[in-house]
This record gives sequence, structure tokens and C-alpha cells, in this order.
Amino acid sequence: MFFKSKEQKAIEQRMLIKRTASKMSKYIADLEPKKSAFIAKAREARLKGAADQERLAKNALKQVMAQQRMAERMLLNFEITAQMKDLTEMSGTFMKGMTSVSREMSRLTDQIDFGAATKEFSKAMAKSQMQSEQMSVFLDELGTSFDVAVADTDTIPDSEVDALIDGDAAAAESAMDNEIERRLRDVQQAMKD
Repeated sequence: MFFKSKEQKAIEQRMLIKRTASKMSKYIADLEPKKSAFIAKAREARLKGAADQERLAKNALKQVMAQQRMAERMLLNFEITAQMKDLTEMSGTFMKGMTSVSREMSRLTDQIDFGAATKEFSKAMAKSQMQSEQMSVFLDELGTSFDVAVADTDTIPDSEVDALIDGDAAAAESAMDNEIERRLRDVQQAMKD
């Protein structure tokens, strides 16, 4: 005996729904040529003056039109029902998922120990404050060391340092002026050509 999985059953069910909708659509489409044929026969009978044949063709046309409308209503009802089935399946999946997520959230909140978290936070903040104080002492000592190092450089006058800085700035400015002049010449040459 062969047992089908849920997935196989679901696939077969979707295929059945598609086949049924397709057959109904084909049936509706197949009625169109019959309508055209009865319209042509009624027109022909009218031209011949055959009232009985015209009435018979009209009745047949009405019957085909009624069948077509009924089939269209059936197809529409079938499509709506299939859609409702899909929504119902999705709702079931949604509810299973929500139940699972809710259980997991509950399990996670049960595992949270706020007391331990508060204790660890306080401990971390105390260590952080101690580290900040140690950093402050270190920076103070570092500043003192730099002051001593700067005192050793008092033999170099500020004017000499300023001259070096100004000289580099002047050299950079001179190079930029030269570049601007070169580009202007290039533009002027291009305009002459």
C-alpha cells in the first residue's frame, strides 16, 4: 500500500483545482462558436421568412447563453472557493507560526534573570568608572611628561619654526600658482586653435 505525504496530497489537490478551472473555462469558450452558429441560423431563417425555424434557433441560442452564464457563475464560485481555501490554509499556517513564536518568546523570557543582569551591569559600570579614573591619572602624567619634553625644546626659537612653516606654505602656494598659469596658457592655446 502506498501512502502519500501531505506535500504530495497538496500538489494533487492544486492540480485538481487547476484542471477543474481549466475544464470549466474550456466549456465556456466552446459555447461561443455554438452561439455564433445559432445566431447565423436565426438570421438565415429570418431572411427566408421561416418563423418556426427562427423561433427554434432563438430558443437554442437562449439555451446556450443560459448554459454559458451558469458555467461562468460556477467558474466564478469555484475560483472564489479555491481562494478561500488558500486563505484558510494560510491562516492555519499563520496560527501555527504564531503559536510557535509565542512559545519561544515565553521560553526566552523565562530564561532571563534580571537580577543577574542588574548585578553584572553594576559591576561593569564600576569597572568602567575605575578605568576612567585611571585614564585620567595617566593623561595627567602624560601631560606633565610632554611639558618636560617641551622645556627641552626651548633652545629652538618660535621664529625658526614659523619660518619653516611659512616656507612650506609659500612653496605650496608657488607650485599652485604655476599650475594655474600653465592651465590658463593651455586654455588660451586651445581657444586660438
